[in-house]
Amino acid sequence: MNSVVRGSLAGLAATAPMSLAMRAGEKLIPVHDKGHLPPRKVTENLLSKLGLRKFLRHEHRETAALLAHYGFGAAAGALLGVTAARTTSIPKPVTGAAVGMLVWAASYLAGLPAAGLHENMADEPPERSVQMIGAHLVWGAIAGALLEAMSSPTKSWGGYND
Repeated sequence: MNSVVRGSLAGLAATAPMSLAMRAGEKLIPVHDKGHLPPRKVTENLLSKLGLRKFLRHEHRETAALLAHYGFGAAAGALLGVTAARTTSIPKPVTGAAVGMLVWAASYLAGLPAAGLHENMADEPPERSVQMIGAHLVWGAIAGALLEAMSSPTKSWGGYND
């Protein structure tokens, strides 16, 4: 299996604990600033820009947000797979955390605001940045650990040799 596929699978799987970290981080956000989590907000804004939001019921928009979030996690995992294959002297969980931070910065400080899909994170309450940085670090470290486990021919899952 090549590094892009392994990375995509690791990124996809790591999106679940990332989502849990985002939910847990909601406790940090002041009540007046709570709303949809950023992945849902991005999806809602994209659907509106495409003129599709009005055609989808609430539950379908929730499903679209979930699919988009996991799809983006898999795509970012492909980036991690390629990066980790080229930085072999750095532990994959560390590389994953770095890629997670890169994805956060590129998305929430540049790409999403430029596309009009989310406010610049610098304009959000600082607690939101802490929440999202933490979630991206969780994603990266776990995706890196999964990638390491999938990449090592001498190790088996769970640390036991078959």
